[in-house]
Amino acid sequence: MRYLLVGKGDENPSTRYRLEPLAARLEQLGHSVTFSSSELGAYGKAGLLSAAARSDVVIVQRKLFGGPFVAALRACCRNLIFDFDDAVFVQSDGSESRTRRSRFGAVVRRSRMVWAGNAYLAAAAESLGGEAHVLPTSVRGDHYSLFERKHETFTLVWIGSRSTSRYLEACRPALEAIGRACDVRLKVIGDFDIAFDAIPVDVVGWSAATEAEELLRCHVGIAPMQNNAWTRGKCALKVLQYMASGLPVISSRAGANAEVLEENHTGLFAGSPEQWVAAVQRLQAEPETCRQFGENARRVVRERYEMASVVQQSTDHLAAAGLL
Repeated sequence: MRYLLVGKGDENPSTRYRLEPLAARLEQLGHSVTFSSSELGAYGKAGLLSAAARSDVVIVQRKLFGGPFVAALRACCRNLIFDFDDAVFVQSDGSESRTRRSRFGAVVRRSRMVWAGNAYLAAAAESLGGEAHVLPTSVRGDHYSLFERKHETFTLVWIGSRSTSRYLEACRPALEAIGRACDVRLKVIGDFDIAFDAIPVDVVGWSAATEAEELLRCHVGIAPMQNNAWTRGKCALKVLQYMASGLPVISSRAGANAEVLEENHTGLFAGSPEQWVAAVQRLQAEPETCRQFGENARRVVRERYEMASVVQQSTDHLAAAGLL
C-alpha cells in the first residue's frame, strides 16, 4: 500500500508523536510512506493532489483545508483519514469560528475515518457524522529511562513552546505564591524567556537530545491550563512526558489532563493559588509520596500511553477498514 502523510513538518510535536511513529511501523510492514507539508500555496496544493492520486491512503493531520480542496483531495484518493489532536474547529482562545467549523465539517464528512486525540475531539467529529476513533497522543517510555540525577533544590518543571506559554503566564499568581511560600525553583524547557519575581527560574532551550535528562533531574511536573473549548481538545502531551519521566504532576483540572492524571495516585489537581501552594508543599514535605506518585505515573504511561501500543491501535483500524 502507498500512504501519503500530510503534516506540518518534523519539528511539529503532532508530527513527531503521531505521524512519524505510524510511518515507521508502516514501513516495517513493507508499505510505502511519503510525507508532504500541509502548509502549501497554490502550486504546492496542485502537487499534493497529484501525490494523492498516486496513493492508496492519505492521512491529513490537523490541517483544515477549504471545502473545495478537500473535495478534490477526496476525488484523488477515496481513502482519506483525518488525524487531529487539537480543537481545530474553534479559535485558540476557545471562541467560536464559523470558518473553522465549516472546514472541520468538510474534512470530517469526506474522511473514511477520523483519529482523535481524546474523547472530546472524537465527540466533535461524531456530531458531524464522522467515524471517529480515540487515538491518544503517546510517548516512548524507554526515551525517559536515563539515570536520574535530581537537582539539589526542589525543582518544578514546565515544558512547552511559545504558543502555549500563555498557560504558564496565566499561572503567574500561583507561581509567585509558591515562590513566597516554598524553597523551590522552576525550570522552563522551551523556546522563549520568562521570569518571575518570587521564584527563581532556569530557562532551558528544548532539544530532542536533552529533553529527557532535563525532565529527569526535576522533582514535579506542572501543567496549568485554562478550561475552555480550545483547551478541552488538548491531549496532555506534557503531562505524559512528566509521567514517563517518573515525575508526579500538579495540573489544572482541564482537558485531557483531567483524563490522564489520577488524583492522589499520579499527582494532584490545583485551581486557586492556595491549592497550588498546598500541592507543592505536600509533595516537597512528603518525599515518599512524591516518589510513589512518580512510580505510579511511569507505570500508567507504560500500560496505557506507550507509543508502540497506540501505533498498533492505528494499524488495527487500518486493517479493519481494509487499508493495510
